[in-house]
Amino acid sequence: MAIGFGLVAGLLLSAACATILHLLGKLVHAGPDTLIVAPVAYVTVFVLVSLMLLSAGRLWAPLGRLHVQAGVLAFLGTHSILMMSGRLHWLAILALSLGVGARASSTFDAHSASALGAVRRIIVPLACLLLIWWTGVEAMRWRTRSQAVAELPAMAAGTPNVILVVLDTVRAQSLSLYGYGLETSPALEQLARRGVVWNNALSTAPWTLPAHGSLMTGRWAHELSVSMSTPLDATFPTLAETLSAQGYLTVGVVANRYFCSSVSGLNRGFIDYFDYERSGWQALLQLPHLSQLVDLPLVKRLAAHAGIRHELGRKKAAEVNASFLSWIDQVGSRPFFAFLNYIDAHAPYAPDPPFDRRFGATEVLPPLDHARGMTDAEAQAQRTAYLAAIASLDYRVGELMHALDARGVLEHSVVIITSDHGEEFSEHGTIEHGGSLFRPALQVPLLMFGPQVPRAMRIDTPVTIRDLPATIVDLLNPSTKNPFPGRSLARFWSGGHRDSEQAGAEEPILAYTEQQDFPAHYPAAVGPVRSALVSGFQYILKANGEETLFDFWRDPWERRDLSGEPQHRGDLELLQKTTRSAWTPVRGETKR
Repeated sequence: MAIGFGLVAGLLLSAACATILHLLGKLVHAGPDTLIVAPVAYVTVFVLVSLMLLSAGRLWAPLGRLHVQAGVLAFLGTHSILMMSGRLHWLAILALSLGVGARASSTFDAHSASALGAVRRIIVPLACLLLIWWTGVEAMRWRTRSQAVAELPAMAAGTPNVILVVLDTVRAQSLSLYGYGLETSPALEQLARRGVVWNNALSTAPWTLPAHGSLMTGRWAHELSVSMSTPLDATFPTLAETLSAQGYLTVGVVANRYFCSSVSGLNRGFIDYFDYERSGWQALLQLPHLSQLVDLPLVKRLAAHAGIRHELGRKKAAEVNASFLSWIDQVGSRPFFAFLNYIDAHAPYAPDPPFDRRFGATEVLPPLDHARGMTDAEAQAQRTAYLAAIASLDYRVGELMHALDARGVLEHSVVIITSDHGEEFSEHGTIEHGGSLFRPALQVPLLMFGPQVPRAMRIDTPVTIRDLPATIVDLLNPSTKNPFPGRSLARFWSGGHRDSEQAGAEEPILAYTEQQDFPAHYPAAVGPVRSALVSGFQYILKANGEETLFDFWRDPWERRDLSGEPQHRGDLELLQKTTRSAWTPVRGETKR
């Protein structure tokens, strides 16, 4: 019975995921193999539950009876599937699940022989159906990949590879590459000598999906379809699609499986895309009950007290490196575009030894409460762990580059290393990221090296990561019309650009974040927040009309709001006017 119920629940969960993603257009945090993985996971869990009930039945006989087990398993399966809706109230989910469980229990109590016989009869057909489906999916996946590779156009000799490395959640202000007092990024500093470093690079958004959407499309965050529950749609072409059309092999290896997985929309144009691993933990964590269980603050606190540093199922930098290097060793000599996403610096911070003690002992920290914020002691402990996580990640990036050098790959590759957003430690009353547009959440590292890129160059002029797709296409095909908006960063060494602090930003650099589930004191809690960097001033506008103005050059930590100072009234009015003209309508809004 447990096997039969598990197979049915797994198929229903797969159908629910497909409905939410393909019919409703909403984001689901599940892998592409859910149809196979979910039934196996449900069968495993349901068999364990059944064995537990049988064991408990030795102490209290009713728990071991068939109709009780049917009711419990039907309740668990229904409850987990209804949790996928994201809209039903928890009391409604509980009531419906109890109703289904009670109905299943009464059916098995009244007709135990026939009901159990029906369950037995569906097990083999369902298992065969899953096996056939699995075989068909694998065959189709192989055929699709083979056909995509075969149809790639020929490429000119000497065409360079492109490697885009995104260090998820790494802020520039915490890197020794940018003058931070502790040695957090020696590998990046060494790589920087081979190319160009931008000292003031800004993201388009303070959280993962819209920032990555800008990296892939060259569009501002407010132009994209994405939200916390909406994937990137096909409105705009992606960098992978463009390079694939030019003949590049394309591969993505991502560690952030919440907002960079193959269902996020970021995988468009990639021939190979590695997100979820086929492992037992990954299978179990795709079940809503278990994934929510491991996310409970109490469970995280117990794990912290037990010394468990890593999130279950988190893909570490060493795994990203191994997956990418294995791919390179198998694909031959055709030029490739690789997108690598690392999540090691994302909370909960879990640096690998010996980096966990690089800047002092780092504790296994319990999850933070956004509504309460941080005490000074908590902020210090979090920063220490964060810095250690960055140093650990920096070492792994250095390892990867050494391995690519040994294979002779780097000498024929344009390498770009950046981040999607930064992190906050209560500098403005907010923690982590996503809820504000202050500079710690937006300023990111950006360095580039490879053919046609000058060595040992530093650029102060503020830039945006939105310009990277246009930059990559310009470096590869400078004579062709660029399909991406924005301006190529190669302009800084191709002549005609005056780089000075006085020049400020060449055009408004925009950022945007949507209303999200944050406490009331967070800027994003009251609606969309916009920012613009213009003429050396960073301007932030909240949905409720509140404005802040900061001197970008003299006040990098944004401690002094200039918006109310009479001597900066002209600057504020200029920012207001320029910002209004710079913003195109946000989707669903009317431009004012």
